[in-house]
Amino acid sequence: MSELDDLCNERADLERRIRVLDTRIHALKLDKARQEYGVFVGCLVESQGKIYRVTEVDVRFAGKPSLSGYPQKKDGSYSKHEYSIWREWRIV
Repeated sequence: MSELDDLCNERADLERRIRVLDTRIHALKLDKARQEYGVFVGCLVESQGKIYRVTEVDVRFAGKPSLSGYPQKKDGSYSKHEYSIWREWRIV
């Protein structure tokens, strides 16, 4: 193998390792959000007077996570239109 092949293989190994580390970091951030704020996919939150079922927890930034979720309709079911729920929310 040439030096070029060795370097390309080393780079591929590093990229694979970075993906594994990023996945572990994301999982730990989700666990931290659940512990600190009680939020997880499927829980109910209130934002601006509406109830939402959480579909995504965004932990990319420091502090209280941003969420996405389905709003509750008048009949008690949940819409399939997903909304962004920024930092103004609380657990129901």
